[in-house]
Amino acid sequence: MKTEYRYGPKIKEMRSLRGWTQEHLAEVAGIATRTVQRLEKDDSSGAEGLMAVAQALDTTVERLRTAYWVAERKPLQSMNIEEPEDFMTAIQRAHHCYAYTLLAPLESDFAKRVQEVLSELFSDIWAVSPDDEPEFVRCWVDSIRSPLDQLHAMGLRIFSIQECRDVFLKGQKVGERIPVENWTRNDFVAVPKNGCFHLGGRGSKELLHEFNPNCDLAVDAVHRIYRGEIEVGLFPNAFQAIIARGDNDQLNWCDRCFPLESDGARLGYNYMERLTGLSRQELEEKLCAEASSTIIGLA
Repeated sequence: MKTEYRYGPKIKEMRSLRGWTQEHLAEVAGIATRTVQRLEKDDSSGAEGLMAVAQALDTTVERLRTAYWVAERKPLQSMNIEEPEDFMTAIQRAHHCYAYTLLAPLESDFAKRVQEVLSELFSDIWAVSPDDEPEFVRCWVDSIRSPLDQLHAMGLRIFSIQECRDVFLKGQKVGERIPVENWTRNDFVAVPKNGCFHLGGRGSKELLHEFNPNCDLAVDAVHRIYRGEIEVGLFPNAFQAIIARGDNDQLNWCDRCFPLESDGARLGYNYMERLTGLSRQELEEKLCAEASSTIIGLA
């Protein structure tokens, strides 16, 4: 929470109490009307103009000053939840407020099953905090192991975004606002295991991202999707993104999410190993076997 000083509200208030127009205040202060207008909008805090106005209003610059609390937000953090224990890392970063959602568009019956698993996974997270006893934390971690495994078996995983910012809470009195520093929020998003996305619909020129916690642009994009009604193209993997766009449409690749490999390919062996779970040697053997089968079939 930072403090800002503004002069406009008091200048306008004291001018209005005297029944003066902006033009009249400018004349008494010996400055341009435009200067008064800018001071009342806090567009300018020039010392000479402020001193002239204070003198015209028979007060001091200090008395024209009003202090305001201004909320600040720290950079977003993110992580993939691979194991139940990963939840504790996320909770260490943000624990005041939680929310979860399913980002992937799924068929109705499957989506219903996924929502049931998510409900089980997050049913008690509100009761966990960084200050809890280790025994309680271990018990909770063990309780979510099964639903997390079920989610992975469905081809989904959790992408988590942690936000830390200042907020103003309503007080008991009417109009009272209580400043709270470093309020945290954890958003958990269920996404395809190897999913990728871009903002905008078909034909969008936005970058294609993975759900990559190490890419600030990707994290910010997911945060925007989660917060508002933003059209998004979501794909099970990058090959599906290429197919969906068609041969004549070029994708704009995020270099952080899809770095060029040594051979100049975006989707080379490194990506295929991650996508299939096979080693490079296994992939090469599989490709050779399929190629041989094709040749024999053509002979």
